[in-house]
Amino acid sequence: MPAYGLKVKDKEKSWALFKKITLKQGQELSISSSVLKIGMHIVDRCGGIPFAIITIGGSLHLKNSETEWSSFLEKELSKIPQTEDDIIPTLKLSYDHLPSSLKQCFVYFALFPKDYEIDVEILVQHWMAQGFIKISDPNDCLEDVGYEFLKELLCRSFFEEVKIDDNGNVTKCKMHDLMHELAESITPSEFDRRNGIAEPINSKTCHVSLYKFDLDLVQKIQPSLIQAKKMRTILAAEVNGPVVFCMGNESTCDEIVVQMFWFFTSDGESTCAEIVVRLLSFCTSVGDGESTCDAIALNLKLLRALDLQLCGIGKVPKSIGKLKHLRHLDLSYNGFKVLPDCITRLHNLQTLKLSRCDCLQVLPKDINKLINLRSLEIDGCLSLKYMPRGIGELSVNGA
Repeated sequence: MPAYGLKVKDKEKSWALFKKITLKQGQELSISSSVLKIGMHIVDRCGGIPFAIITIGGSLHLKNSETEWSSFLEKELSKIPQTEDDIIPTLKLSYDHLPSSLKQCFVYFALFPKDYEIDVEILVQHWMAQGFIKISDPNDCLEDVGYEFLKELLCRSFFEEVKIDDNGNVTKCKMHDLMHELAESITPSEFDRRNGIAEPINSKTCHVSLYKFDLDLVQKIQPSLIQAKKMRTILAAEVNGPVVFCMGNESTCDEIVVQMFWFFTSDGESTCAEIVVRLLSFCTSVGDGESTCDAIALNLKLLRALDLQLCGIGKVPKSIGKLKHLRHLDLSYNGFKVLPDCITRLHNLQTLKLSRCDCLQVLPKDINKLINLRSLEIDGCLSLKYMPRGIGELSVNGA
């Protein structure tokens, strides 16, 4: 696969890599010649591509080599068409062996651009927001289970480590291009990944990512986006300047802004912010007299994750309280002074980020109504006068 810069290994090195992934130390000495032959056949089917060997090996490392390797080769791998320039069908076998809970976590990452690096904490929060992480024991922690999901996907080479802290915990990860291509190939119709495509968004779409789009493009897809009542995720990347959603007379309506901000690291490389729906304010009326804010809130009522950071918001719109299923809300780096009481209607909210809201003075007095809140970030809120009574009743991780 020259396009990915993957150097093909010879048979001897391929087998050595496969053994390292699948067999315990010293186990090779005890396996039979028939198992050895099966293993070599599996390696041959990987075409000498290291990433394919690692991924397939990762899916077999916990399986019994005497029985399950043969079954895997005969019933699954042998049925995959073998071509020199397409390893994706072979990699999909590893995906097929994932538990359903890990499958949806893996596929969700297809909404992010290739080679995208994401904070593990944020990724797990989004998995939580989408309902991918479930626990049967009330003593278990969603975040801990989510991190175990990530470690399992790392172990199987579905993700790659990018940054590890002093305690050995993975804090940033990304996805190999081949795995990203696999995720894109198997995402269902509810996922809409578009790169400058102006066609209307299907009303059944649940997750949409908009790559390389500008004002003209968004104006074309705006009506269909507003009517996508099943929308749970809106993700944008590589935005060419601010994008304004507006209905009716532009001179009288406020703006709904969808915008991607680029951050620059110390080495000058830019990296895009993680998820994206930039809703600045909404107030223009539509045909039946409803305000745009009400229309959007009603149509996006299944939205689970919403990021409004860095929008220059001077006042948080009350309509946000209508997003009853919202679980992840980021209002960081904005200029509003008061977080309105309507926020307390978001009873499913798990994560509330208010970092660096320098002008924020008051939190909702009934914030204890956010009974599912797990993370409240208020670092850098230098103007905050006091914490409301009852906040101690929440079981949150503050920052």
